[in-house]
Amino acid sequence: MKIEVTLLKTQKLHPGLYFFFIGIISFLFVHYFPGILQIIPPCQFREWSGIPCPTCGATRAGVLLGQFQFYKAFITNPLFSIIYMAIAGWGLYSVLALFVKKQLTVSPSAKEKMAVKLVILLSIPVNWLYMIIYQVVSKH
Repeated sequence: MKIEVTLLKTQKLHPGLYFFFIGIISFLFVHYFPGILQIIPPCQFREWSGIPCPTCGATRAGVLLGQFQFYKAFITNPLFSIIYMAIAGWGLYSVLALFVKKQLTVSPSAKEKMAVKLVILLSIPVNWLYMIIYQVVSKH
């Protein structure tokens, strides 16, 4: 893997900045409207089947992260908690890159790209299995 520090091209806005601003707005929304989960309809897959869908708890995890309840967010939906925190990190990195006018350029090898794809592909069923097991264990 090759990692370089390069000058930031200011002609285009870094996509992470969009996520940064969406994150700030979401944080403020969750902070000032803590009862937001009561108006969100339940998961239809879970209502129908009795087991959580692969994305069940993603909204709750986001709300919990916005309330700085990291542990609860992680046990609610580990995969989406990690995704949300990675997006937040990307947003913060983008703001920092804008101020220092430099960016990191990552060039993974073909093997590394394949490994990342494999981890992403496997993380979805592993997360889903965790959520099903967690639901069974938490009922007892």
